[in-house]
Amino acid sequence: MNKHIFCRFFYLFVGMYLVSEAQAFEVSKMGNKELKWPVPHVTYQVNTSSGPAGAAAAFRAAMITWSTVPGSAFQFTYAETTQSGDAGDGQNVCSFGNLGSGDTLAYNSYWFNSSGQMSESDIVVNSYYQWSTKGEANRFDLQSTVTHEMGHALSLEDLYGNDDVDKTMYGYTGMGETGGRTLHPDDMDGIAYLYPGSPVQGDPVVPVPVVSDPDDLALTTVGDYDGYFYVADAASVRGTLAMTVGTLAGRLTAKAMLQKATLSFGTPAWGARQADGTYVAVLTSSGGETLNVSVRQNRIWGTLSGGAVGETLSLEGARNRFKVVSDTTAQTQLRTFLGYYTVALPVAQGRSLGAAEAAPEGIGYLTVKVASGGSVKIAGVLADGTPVTQASRLILYTGRGSEACVPFFVPLYQKQGWVGGLLWLDPVSRTVVTDREQGWFVRWEKPGMGPDGFSMLLEADGGIYGAALGAQQVYRFSADAGGVAYHTAAGGEVSAQEEALPDGVDVAVTGTRLVMARGVKPVLEGGVYRYTGENSALATLSFSSATGIFKGKFNLYYDDALQGRLTHKVVSVPFAGILTPVRGPAFADAPAGQGYCLVTDNDPAVTAYRLKRSLPVRIEGAH
Repeated sequence: MNKHIFCRFFYLFVGMYLVSEAQAFEVSKMGNKELKWPVPHVTYQVNTSSGPAGAAAAFRAAMITWSTVPGSAFQFTYAETTQSGDAGDGQNVCSFGNLGSGDTLAYNSYWFNSSGQMSESDIVVNSYYQWSTKGEANRFDLQSTVTHEMGHALSLEDLYGNDDVDKTMYGYTGMGETGGRTLHPDDMDGIAYLYPGSPVQGDPVVPVPVVSDPDDLALTTVGDYDGYFYVADAASVRGTLAMTVGTLAGRLTAKAMLQKATLSFGTPAWGARQADGTYVAVLTSSGGETLNVSVRQNRIWGTLSGGAVGETLSLEGARNRFKVVSDTTAQTQLRTFLGYYTVALPVAQGRSLGAAEAAPEGIGYLTVKVASGGSVKIAGVLADGTPVTQASRLILYTGRGSEACVPFFVPLYQKQGWVGGLLWLDPVSRTVVTDREQGWFVRWEKPGMGPDGFSMLLEADGGIYGAALGAQQVYRFSADAGGVAYHTAAGGEVSAQEEALPDGVDVAVTGTRLVMARGVKPVLEGGVYRYTGENSALATLSFSSATGIFKGKFNLYYDDALQGRLTHKVVSVPFAGILTPVRGPAFADAPAGQGYCLVTDNDPAVTAYRLKRSLPVRIEGAH
């Protein structure tokens, strides 16, 4: 049942009206005066007590949504955390509170004067109900709800019409509904009407760490820390850091791996100690790069700038408690993560950077092995055939709940490109995901030679892997490879023979083996080739039950009758992929195995780039 989730309290009389018949939004009003902020800029503090893991990031994502509307100059700023709530104290606060089992999931209290100028807005989310930041079907979505409530903070009203159900300001929601995270054009028209102008360039919300530990203690022991560098407005990992606190007096050593260089840092002593017990150090490398780092017992954060770094990078990290054998709590937690994981990397969004339209459509993959001490080995192949390997660490943040993350970052293409992201491991579901709901994906950049460059955002779809293939007895193999034409010497274009494309070829399960149906060669009859076999593409398959990785090749056929003479061109196409038997709910309907194939493009317009078009392949259960 849907809940009336957006009840609000007002402290002066408030009228409501429809701005005009042509505008499908409503604005709060006192008498003839519209309620609005005197300036298009509001700062919110956040109290995540009683909230779910990832609550701070959900609040921030909602702020970004309203701060980047074309035609509106309004900007939210994310401030520090607080212990306050709905207090009428002049501070704008997002918090949680138990409002009981009624129909109210959240409310917004706001204050305004006789001129209609708003002065404070406090959002309270009902902690009686179960909340999710991951779009789980059996919980209410926090980001959608807070995005709606922040619409009230802008002076937009609830809507209840039949034409309003797809709008963020619609007054009802249900479990698992995430549509409110994305503004409807009418929602955007509302804020543009109230606060006209242009959005702030870059990230309008003051960057905050992806994760944090507000209850962390001051530094008391030496130890090792692992972290990652990121660009807040791009939501992407741009490097990794390994740091050791050698003495409590501040002897530090650190190594940063970035796209262009690996940097070493060291200092014999702290630069300062803040009043709350946080130690601060400023370290400079031989190349002039500066690492500003703040250190507490279980967390580090800071910035990296200058030299080869380019734009300033933010740093977030945590103590590697898994290396400490005597930390029994950490060792118990580590055992819930140990094992071998398989992860497919489906495309969330792809953009070609030039006329070659080279953005891959295929699906790359990773394997992730978590071992003792929290060490992690990552290996895989991206969808253009580029291999990736990395030695990383499992990072456990006490402010994140039971999940742990693995920073993934590899420089590519002779350090001209890179791939990076945060892989989150859930010890209960044993899945591997990204923070996709907060806009964090695996980002893959290839500048190429200009026309053949691309920029990609990839999902992470996978989990723990076992060698057993389960109850499925027959799979089907398919490849979406028919869209690449063959260019003849005479300047013509020939399409691949559609009836010979691998589409639903039987793959039998024999113990731990996958066996492709035997191929049947095309037959020349009456001056044309006939493709009558199930596997006319002569597809072959090699599968490792130990790793979940499959590989093989198949043929594409290009038949052309030029001046009465039949030309039969055969192009061999390699493919590879991975099985992911355990995956998150967002990918429940994805194929059992996902991968890529590489089709050589001999178009004279792109031959200089030696392009191999990346297209998806899949292994699906037969129904």
